[in-house]
Amino acid sequence: MRFPKAAHMPDDGGEAPVWARRTSGGRGGGGNPLVGLIVTLLTLIGALTIGLAVWQKSFAAGGAKIDGWIAPAVNQVKAWTGKAGDKVEAGTESAAEAAGDAAAAAGDAASDAGDAAEKAGDKAAAQASAPAKK
Repeated sequence: MRFPKAAHMPDDGGEAPVWARRTSGGRGGGGNPLVGLIVTLLTLIGALTIGLAVWQKSFAAGGAKIDGWIAPAVNQVKAWTGKAGDKVEAGTESAAEAAGDAAAAAGDAASDAGDAAEKAGDKAAAQASAPAKK
């Protein structure tokens, strides 16, 4: 049996029958792959938690098992960030001391310049008040 002309996919860009149409994306939606990765990881963590809870016969024991696996990594990260924090703190303290020293030196220089200006002003005033010699 042959199909009539309308049942075949048209070559001229016309309307195709429903069963012959293709979807634009192939299979499924085009969501963000990062969201898919996060959902997959959360699903795996949930399955692991449930599996350990069944194996240990309680969620508390399963959670303690997972904590035992995670704790060394968390402690290592804390150690790394703590050392970095100490270095940053020491660096800011030394920078603050250097800034304080620079400010004190600038203050001393300004004070010396003020004293010199005052002496110059006193000398000019003394010369102006003295009678002119002929």
